Amino acid sequence: LRRRPTWPRSRLLLADGAVILLPALLGLILGGRPDVKALGLSTLIYPLFAWLQLVVFLVIPARPLAAMGLPAKQAAPIIAAGFALMHAPNLLVMAVTLAAMFLWARQYLAGRRLWQLAVVMGLAATVFSQLLHDPTTGHMRVGPTYLHQVAKLELARRTQESPLNWPRPFLEYAYPLTVG
Repeated sequence: LRRRPTWPRSRLLLADGAVILLPALLGLILGGRPDVKALGLSTLIYPLFAWLQLVVFLVIPARPLAAMGLPAKQAAPIIAAGFALMHAPNLLVMAVTLAAMFLWARQYLAGRRLWQLAVVMGLAATVFSQLLHDPTTGHMRVGPTYLHQVAKLELARRTQESPLNWPRPFLEYAYPLTVG
């Protein structure tokens, strides 16, 4: 899967700059005021988390897709869609992660090093999450755990019961073979 990078350095810098600076500019235009401490901490830590996400959602799926003979132009949207779906139900974050992962998958499949992508992804995610207002980003609430929490609260709201009282009886009724 590793080959010589085929994207020119100027094109990579332009893409990296756009992914990092566009959310920063938008956040500043909309009046975002980041917490400097949180911004600094995220800048240091998020690239490591980005590396882990890229391994799981880019490197691991890229290998079987390449082994099946799928060209990068077809593999990149599949990889990007899987990554975006992990950010459901937040539509803004899903759209942004779809576009960003599509770009990063194309770059990776064209030979760009993973650590470079992790740094860019970490900086882009830091800027996006720290400079845009929480209501705009949906407080960055995403993923299966958040979906589970939303579903529990919605079911509790509909039955007008406390969400702490109903899960076990409901789950035992709905899934009798798996609960207990």
